Amino acid sequence: GLGVAYSTEDDYESRALSADLRLSTDDNNTTITLGTGYTDDIIKPNPGSSVASDEAKRSNDFIVGLTQVLTRNDIVQVNVTHARGRGFYSDPYKFLDRRPSERDQTALLLRWNRHFDSVGGTLRTSWRSYRDSFDVRAGTLGLEWAQPIRTVTVTPSVRLHTQSAASFYVDPIPGTDVPPVVSLDPPFYSADHRLSAFGAITAGIKVVVPLGRSWAIDAKADYYEQRGEWRVGGDGSPGLAPFKAQFYQVGLYYRF
Repeated sequence: GLGVAYSTEDDYESRALSADLRLSTDDNNTTITLGTGYTDDIIKPNPGSSVASDEAKRSNDFIVGLTQVLTRNDIVQVNVTHARGRGFYSDPYKFLDRRPSERDQTALLLRWNRHFDSVGGTLRTSWRSYRDSFDVRAGTLGLEWAQPIRTVTVTPSVRLHTQSAASFYVDPIPGTDVPPVVSLDPPFYSADHRLSAFGAITAGIKVVVPLGRSWAIDAKADYYEQRGEWRVGGDGSPGLAPFKAQFYQVGLYYRF
Protein backbone atom coordinates (compact mmCIF):
# COMPACT_ATOMS: atom_id res chain seq x y z
CA GLY A 1 0.00 0.00 0.00
CA LEU A 2 0.96 3.63 -0.49
CA GLY A 3 0.46 6.49 1.94
CA VAL A 4 0.76 10.29 1.86
CA ALA A 5 0.59 12.52 4.94
CA TYR A 6 0.77 16.24 5.54
CA SER A 7 0.50 18.21 8.78
CA THR A 8 1.15 21.78 9.75
CA GLU A 9 1.36 23.89 12.91
CA ASP A 10 2.37 27.49 13.60
CA ASP A 11 6.03 26.52 13.82
CA TYR A 12 6.21 23.11 12.14
CA GLU A 13 5.38 21.58 8.76
CA SER A 14 5.69 17.92 7.83
CA ARG A 15 5.31 15.92 4.62
CA ALA A 16 5.57 12.14 4.49
CA LEU A 17 5.42 9.31 1.96
CA SER A 18 5.19 5.61 2.80
CA ALA A 19 4.88 2.27 1.05
CA ASP A 20 4.49 -1.25 2.38
CA LEU A 21 4.16 -4.75 0.96
CA ARG A 22 2.64 -7.80 2.68
CA LEU A 23 3.26 -11.33 1.46
CA SER A 24 1.32 -14.27 2.92
CA THR A 25 1.48 -18.01 2.47
CA ASP A 26 -1.50 -19.85 0.98
CA ASP A 27 -2.80 -20.81 4.43
CA ASN A 28 -2.25 -17.24 5.78
CA ASN A 29 -0.28 -18.65 8.71
CA THR A 30 2.84 -16.69 7.76
CA THR A 31 2.98 -13.05 6.70
CA ILE A 32 6.07 -11.05 5.74
CA THR A 33 5.92 -7.25 5.85
CA LEU A 34 8.30 -4.89 4.06
CA GLY A 35 7.97 -1.13 4.31
CA THR A 36 9.73 2.16 3.77
CA GLY A 37 8.96 5.80 4.36
CA TYR A 38 10.34 9.29 3.81
CA THR A 39 9.63 12.35 5.95
CA ASP A 40 10.51 15.96 5.14
CA ASP A 41 10.02 18.38 8.05
CA ILE A 42 10.46 22.14 8.18
CA ILE A 43 10.93 23.76 11.59
CA LYS A 44 9.70 27.38 11.55
CA PRO A 45 10.20 28.85 15.06
CA ASN A 46 8.04 31.75 16.13
CA PRO A 47 9.91 35.07 15.73
CA GLY A 48 11.15 36.73 18.91
CA SER A 49 11.14 33.57 21.05
CA SER A 50 13.57 31.35 19.18
CA VAL A 51 17.34 31.00 19.04
CA ALA A 52 17.18 29.42 15.56
CA SER A 53 15.91 30.36 12.12
CA ASP A 54 14.00 28.10 9.74
CA GLU A 55 15.55 24.62 9.72
CA ALA A 56 14.95 21.30 7.94
CA LYS A 57 14.95 17.65 8.98
CA ARG A 58 14.64 14.62 6.73
CA SER A 59 14.46 10.92 7.56
CA ASN A 60 14.19 7.55 5.83
CA ASP A 61 12.43 4.69 7.60
CA PHE A 62 12.54 0.95 6.93
CA ILE A 63 10.67 -2.00 8.44
CA VAL A 64 10.92 -5.77 8.04
CA GLY A 65 8.39 -7.92 9.87
CA LEU A 66 7.28 -11.52 10.26
CA THR A 67 3.93 -12.67 11.68
CA GLN A 68 3.51 -16.39 12.39
CA VAL A 69 0.51 -18.40 13.58
CA LEU A 70 1.92 -21.10 15.87
CA THR A 71 -1.28 -22.79 17.02
CA ARG A 72 -4.97 -21.95 16.89
CA ASN A 73 -4.42 -20.05 20.17
CA ASP A 74 -0.96 -18.54 19.62
CA ILE A 75 0.37 -15.91 17.23
CA VAL A 76 3.79 -14.22 17.31
CA GLN A 77 5.26 -11.24 15.51
CA VAL A 78 8.81 -9.91 15.00
CA ASN A 79 9.45 -6.43 13.57
CA VAL A 80 12.76 -4.67 12.97
CA THR A 81 12.67 -0.95 12.17
CA HIS A 82 15.47 1.44 11.29
CA ALA A 83 15.35 5.19 10.76
CA ARG A 84 18.13 7.36 9.35
CA GLY A 85 17.61 11.05 10.02
CA ARG A 86 19.59 14.13 9.01
CA GLY A 87 18.94 17.76 9.87
CA PHE A 88 17.88 19.89 12.84
CA TYR A 89 17.20 17.99 16.09
CA SER A 90 17.80 20.76 18.65
CA ASP A 91 15.10 22.63 20.57
CA PRO A 92 14.74 25.99 18.75
CA TYR A 93 13.36 27.68 21.88
CA LYS A 94 16.25 26.84 24.22
CA PHE A 95 19.62 28.59 24.04
CA LEU A 96 21.52 25.77 25.74
CA ASP A 97 20.27 22.96 23.52
CA ARG A 98 22.50 21.75 20.72
CA ARG A 99 22.16 18.22 19.40
CA PRO A 100 23.87 16.28 16.61
CA SER A 101 22.52 16.80 13.09
CA GLU A 102 22.35 13.05 12.50
CA ARG A 103 20.27 10.45 14.31
CA ASP A 104 20.09 6.75 13.48
CA GLN A 105 17.45 4.73 15.35
CA THR A 106 16.92 0.96 15.45
CA ALA A 107 14.19 -0.99 17.26
CA LEU A 108 13.28 -4.65 17.66
CA LEU A 109 9.65 -5.44 18.53
CA LEU A 110 8.49 -8.89 19.70
CA ARG A 111 4.81 -9.72 20.25
CA TRP A 112 3.05 -12.86 21.45
CA ASN A 113 -0.72 -13.21 21.80
CA ARG A 114 -2.25 -16.28 23.46
CA HIS A 115 -5.96 -17.04 23.77
CA PHE A 116 -7.19 -19.08 26.75
CA ASP A 117 -10.29 -21.09 25.88
CA SER A 118 -11.08 -21.86 29.53
CA VAL A 119 -11.90 -18.22 30.36
CA GLY A 120 -12.32 -16.75 26.87
CA GLY A 121 -9.60 -14.16 27.49
CA THR A 122 -6.49 -13.23 25.51
CA LEU A 123 -3.06 -12.33 26.88
CA ARG A 124 -1.14 -9.85 24.71
CA THR A 125 2.55 -9.40 25.45
CA SER A 126 5.19 -7.23 23.80
CA TRP A 127 8.85 -6.35 24.23
CA ARG A 128 10.55 -3.45 22.43
CA SER A 129 14.31 -2.96 22.45
CA TYR A 130 15.57 0.39 21.17
CA ARG A 131 18.90 2.11 20.57
CA ASP A 132 20.07 5.16 18.66
CA SER A 133 23.19 7.13 17.76
CA PHE A 134 22.48 9.56 20.65
CA ASP A 135 23.45 6.61 22.91
CA VAL A 136 19.90 6.17 24.22
CA ARG A 137 19.22 2.51 25.06
CA ALA A 138 15.68 1.58 26.03
CA GLY A 139 13.45 -1.39 26.74
CA THR A 140 9.66 -1.51 27.03
CA LEU A 141 7.56 -4.44 28.31
CA GLY A 142 3.83 -4.41 27.63
CA LEU A 143 1.10 -6.71 29.05
CA GLU A 144 -2.63 -6.68 28.27
CA TRP A 145 -5.50 -9.00 29.16
CA ALA A 146 -8.61 -8.76 26.97
CA GLN A 147 -11.57 -10.33 28.77
CA PRO A 148 -15.08 -10.51 27.27
CA ILE A 149 -17.84 -10.22 29.87
CA ARG A 150 -21.07 -11.00 28.05
CA THR A 151 -21.10 -8.38 25.26
CA VAL A 152 -18.57 -6.03 26.89
CA THR A 153 -14.77 -6.42 26.55
CA VAL A 154 -12.58 -5.20 29.43
CA THR A 155 -8.82 -4.84 28.86
CA PRO A 156 -6.52 -3.92 31.77
CA SER A 157 -2.92 -3.19 30.77
CA VAL A 158 0.48 -2.30 32.18
CA ARG A 159 3.63 -1.04 30.47
CA LEU A 160 7.11 -0.82 31.99
CA HIS A 161 9.78 1.36 30.36
CA THR A 162 13.45 1.97 31.14
CA GLN A 163 16.12 3.89 29.28
CA SER A 164 19.65 5.29 29.52
CA ALA A 165 20.52 8.93 28.88
CA ALA A 166 21.86 10.43 25.67
CA SER A 167 25.61 10.95 25.71
CA PHE A 168 25.16 14.75 25.73
CA TYR A 169 22.35 14.95 28.29
CA VAL A 170 23.14 17.07 31.39
CA ASP A 171 20.88 17.33 34.42
CA PRO A 172 19.58 20.82 35.25
CA ILE A 173 20.58 22.37 38.56
CA PRO A 174 17.91 21.43 41.15
CA GLY A 175 15.70 24.39 42.03
CA THR A 176 16.64 26.47 38.97
CA ASP A 177 15.69 26.70 35.33
CA VAL A 178 19.28 27.15 34.16
CA PRO A 179 21.48 24.14 33.33
CA PRO A 180 25.02 24.13 34.70
CA VAL A 181 27.76 25.66 32.58
CA VAL A 182 29.93 22.91 31.11
CA SER A 183 32.79 22.63 28.69
CA LEU A 184 31.17 21.48 25.48
CA ASP A 185 33.48 18.94 23.87
CA PRO A 186 31.99 17.77 21.59
CA PRO A 187 29.77 20.85 21.36
CA PHE A 188 26.49 19.05 22.08
CA TYR A 189 24.25 19.73 25.07
CA SER A 190 20.64 19.16 26.13
CA ALA A 191 18.63 19.12 29.34
CA ASP A 192 15.53 17.67 27.62
CA HIS A 193 14.05 15.13 30.07
CA ARG A 194 13.10 12.84 27.17
CA LEU A 195 16.83 12.23 26.67
CA SER A 196 17.47 11.49 30.35
CA ALA A 197 17.86 8.14 32.13
CA PHE A 198 14.64 7.04 33.85
CA GLY A 199 12.06 4.35 34.36
CA ALA A 200 8.31 4.68 33.84
CA ILE A 201 5.10 2.77 34.55
CA THR A 202 1.82 3.07 32.65
CA ALA A 203 -1.29 1.35 34.01
CA GLY A 204 -4.60 1.49 32.20
CA ILE A 205 -7.96 -0.04 31.48
CA LYS A 206 -10.14 -0.03 28.36
CA VAL A 207 -13.82 -0.94 28.04
CA VAL A 208 -15.53 -1.62 24.69
CA VAL A 209 -19.34 -1.68 24.57
CA PRO A 210 -21.10 -2.71 21.32
CA LEU A 211 -24.05 -0.61 20.15
CA GLY A 212 -25.98 -2.87 17.83
CA ARG A 213 -24.30 -4.99 15.15
CA SER A 214 -21.91 -2.40 13.65
CA TRP A 215 -21.42 0.43 16.14
CA ALA A 216 -19.36 0.37 19.33
CA ILE A 217 -18.15 2.83 21.92
CA ASP A 218 -14.93 2.55 23.90
CA ALA A 219 -13.50 4.36 26.91
CA LYS A 220 -9.91 4.23 28.10
CA ALA A 221 -8.06 5.60 31.13
CA ASP A 222 -4.27 5.54 31.69
CA TYR A 223 -2.06 6.58 34.60
CA TYR A 224 1.60 7.37 33.84
CA GLU A 225 4.48 8.01 36.22
CA GLN A 226 8.22 8.32 35.61
CA ARG A 227 11.16 8.62 38.00
CA GLY A 228 14.91 8.69 37.53
CA GLU A 229 15.52 6.06 40.21
CA TRP A 230 13.19 3.60 38.47
CA ARG A 231 15.71 2.99 35.71
CA VAL A 232 16.63 -0.71 35.48
CA GLY A 233 20.30 -1.65 35.30
CA GLY A 234 21.84 1.61 36.49
CA ASP A 235 21.31 4.94 38.18
CA GLY A 236 18.81 7.32 36.66
CA SER A 237 19.35 11.02 36.07
CA PRO A 238 19.54 12.62 39.54
CA GLY A 239 18.20 16.01 38.45
CA LEU A 240 15.06 14.58 36.87
CA ALA A 241 11.92 15.57 38.77
CA PRO A 242 9.17 12.92 39.15
CA PHE A 243 6.43 13.26 36.57
CA LYS A 244 2.82 12.01 36.72
CA ALA A 245 -0.02 12.22 34.21
CA GLN A 246 -3.50 10.88 33.61
CA PHE A 247 -5.05 10.30 30.19
CA TYR A 248 -8.69 9.73 29.27
CA GLN A 249 -10.12 8.77 25.88
CA VAL A 250 -13.59 8.06 24.52
CA GLY A 251 -14.22 6.80 21.01
CA LEU A 252 -17.11 5.86 18.75
CA TYR A 253 -16.52 3.67 15.71
CA TYR A 254 -18.41 1.87 12.97
CA ARG A 255 -17.42 -1.52 11.56
CA PHE A 256 -18.13 -2.03 7.86
